Amino acid sequence: MRPYFAILVDAFREALASRVLWVLLLISAIVLVGLAGFTLDEQASSTIYAGELLNPREFATALKTASERTAASPGKRVWLLFPEETQVKLSELLPKGADQDTLLLPLQTALNRLLHDRHLIDVGAWPTAVLDPEGTELLKEGPSQLSAPELARLNRLLLEAAFPRDIAPSRERELVVHYYGLEVPTGAMPPLRRDYLIRAAVGTVSSFFLGYLGLFAGIIVTSNVIPQTFEPGAVDLLLSKPVNRMGVYLSKFFGGTLFVLLNTTLLLGGMWLMVGFRHGVWIHSLVLCIPVFLFWFMVFFSISALVGLIWRNSIVAICVTIGVWGLCAVLSFVKNQVIEAMILDPARLTRIVPARGELFAATDTGQVARWNPA
Repeated sequence: MRPYFAILVDAFREALASRVLWVLLLISAIVLVGLAGFTLDEQASSTIYAGELLNPREFATALKTASERTAASPGKRVWLLFPEETQVKLSELLPKGADQDTLLLPLQTALNRLLHDRHLIDVGAWPTAVLDPEGTELLKEGPSQLSAPELARLNRLLLEAAFPRDIAPSRERELVVHYYGLEVPTGAMPPLRRDYLIRAAVGTVSSFFLGYLGLFAGIIVTSNVIPQTFEPGAVDLLLSKPVNRMGVYLSKFFGGTLFVLLNTTLLLGGMWLMVGFRHGVWIHSLVLCIPVFLFWFMVFFSISALVGLIWRNSIVAICVTIGVWGLCAVLSFVKNQVIEAMILDPARLTRIVPARGELFAATDTGQVARWNPA
């Protein structure tokens, strides 16, 4: 076994000499470092999103009308705290009959800035009696004593209480995506979906890097493993050892396979550890993906190795392998979208129900069939 092991070691030495292994390891490390910056944080819901402003035109009109009255009111308080440019812009757009989308952005921007204003509350003009227990507790502490997230939450609850027909009620908690400390605008997400979002994101990333992209890169990188055996002087040195030709071929084949296994293990294993320790979600299927991807790669690498053995050219090996890959994709499309969807599914029975002494069945497309004894 020592000669065959020596061939495997030579395969890795060739990879190190060509720096291909280092490049792939560096790419895997960059991917892991890039993914490590994402965090999902749970915080009190405060930001007002576009879909939560139910009728921007009526809301802006009500604020403008309240500002022209002498009596104190929440609408007048909000309008007076708006930036001067927002007041001017809304005053110009309302008489012109601007559509909802045109009014939405300046109104939403001004309201979100107002959430961090400690002077929004005016006890004499604000209906604090309609606040829920959460808002009442925050109000007792006083706006000056609240942290920035607590102040934004209190102001959001005040706006909801004063304008229930214009601002939709918010969730108590929401998820916010941060990338190395910077907030990523994704919209309000319920906390109950945290594990689902993490698993979906990891599945998407792993499918991208180890799907068609990973297989294509693996085929290109290993396409020269077999052809370079036949370069002048290479095969003579190998056959001078106590090995047979089949042993040389299989050792080279498994050398290329182990080369891909090393990079796959680094990427998926690193992703598994990173998500587990950083987010507390252990996705064990990531580890199971390593042998699955390796088997998928070996199927196409066997074609590349066979073509490289026959024609002794890495370019031909890549082209033939991609051609077989494309043929398999076409066959899969024909099987799933033509044979299954158009021919078999309309006639496939998915449910059989007895009713009033007769037998009825439903097909996969929703058609109902009645049993005919004849």
